[in-house]
Amino acid sequence: MHPEARPVVVGADQAKADIAPISGDGAAAAPSMRAIIAASLLHLPGRIFKAPTAIYAVMQSMATFAAILFVNIVTGIITARLLGPDGRGIYSAVVLWTQFLALISTAGIGAATTYHVAKNRDDRARIAQIAFMLAAGWGSLVLTVALLAIPHLMTQYDQQAILYARIAALASVFGGSQALLCCVLIGLGAFTFNNYGRLAPNLFYFFALMGVLGFADLNWQAAVLASIAGISLAVVTQIPAFLVRMGVARGDFRRHARSMLSYSLRAGPADIVTTCAEYTDRLILIGLVAPAELGFYVIAFSFSRIAMAWIMPINSVLLSKMARAEANIAKCHFDQTFRFALALLLITWLAGMWWGPPLLVLLYGQEFAPVVPIFHVLLAEAIIFGLANISAQLFQALNRPGYVSAVEATCFAAMLVSVYVMASRDGALGAAWAILAVTLLRLTLILIGIKISLKLPLPRPYLTLADLRYLRDRLIHL
Repeated sequence: MHPEARPVVVGADQAKADIAPISGDGAAAAPSMRAIIAASLLHLPGRIFKAPTAIYAVMQSMATFAAILFVNIVTGIITARLLGPDGRGIYSAVVLWTQFLALISTAGIGAATTYHVAKNRDDRARIAQIAFMLAAGWGSLVLTVALLAIPHLMTQYDQQAILYARIAALASVFGGSQALLCCVLIGLGAFTFNNYGRLAPNLFYFFALMGVLGFADLNWQAAVLASIAGISLAVVTQIPAFLVRMGVARGDFRRHARSMLSYSLRAGPADIVTTCAEYTDRLILIGLVAPAELGFYVIAFSFSRIAMAWIMPINSVLLSKMARAEANIAKCHFDQTFRFALALLLITWLAGMWWGPPLLVLLYGQEFAPVVPIFHVLLAEAIIFGLANISAQLFQALNRPGYVSAVEATCFAAMLVSVYVMASRDGALGAAWAILAVTLLRLTLILIGIKISLKLPLPRPYLTLADLRYLRDRLIHL
């Protein structure tokens, strides 16, 4: 090839230099907005991967959550198609214990870990050490109670299902450990490794499921074991990245232990009640309806959580960002986040109501058609649940978790009564209507608390040009 015909490769630094043209007198002229946007798009993939700012951390988390949703939908379709409504219901009733107990065993401790690591980064190893000690003590009590209670709650299931449920409960140790690892990484701002930790269990579960299908027919027992393998492998692969970021444990153990325990005791009731409220519908349905109807409800519930694609990533970044800021700055972060989240959730709700029903029947099969009316109700509940979760973050960031604990306790009591009454009368659809009503009550009480307890103004619910300019500036300027 002739030397003059060689292609010229322009690097990122050269691209930056090309943004600023030279004026007639030799000085660098101001770059045009088109050039700035073009350069920003050029660096967008790298910035999303590295997550140098909160906006890009949210974008990375959204991409991760989208991947999680996709993997969950694929595995959900596989299990629903191969196991049918009955088998899918039994599988859901069993693996529920891994997810539920992992959250209960780290209640309050996870939020305390993120908060204290964000405030005291140099003492992160000591704080992590205390967090695992607190979780070990509390988690042992939770696990003991669960192992005794499972046979009394799963009255619709045989002894084999109860045995597998107890095995799944023991696997919650892996789930709780991973939750704490992620909380430490969130406090450090290591969102990339945290996002890997959230995605890994779903990926390993998918690979385990494919391994089972490669050698045998799938039954619910094999699906349960594949799920346990997924969470176990995820913890093992996440530990190296965690240890690299910890270093030597330093800091006053007693001081941090007292502070961590105090925060956990105040935030714990809210986390416990929130988790119980989130799982109450399925825990009650396990004892009231046949496995097939539980299978319908679980498919509708999981498909409706697509609305949470915007919320979970935002929550994982928002608390860490607000905890490091002064109170007035934290409130500004919250207001901006609330408005953008509301807009995204409304768009998601409209799209879900329009495209959700035909997609459900197409993906899962005609035998899952009874899922559609349950899905409509649960999609609306997911929208309100997401807004309530974002609003509760403000109390956590301002070190005022007590009010949220009181709200969650009130709503949990309402949830227990309403779900039991409605599910006894109308089955799975009745349970869906009950949690929609209670979730609306939860959002209302939290917004009232912002005004009365925190004595702060409520966020403006609609977006303006100023909000869009804010988003544009955060994307362009690091």
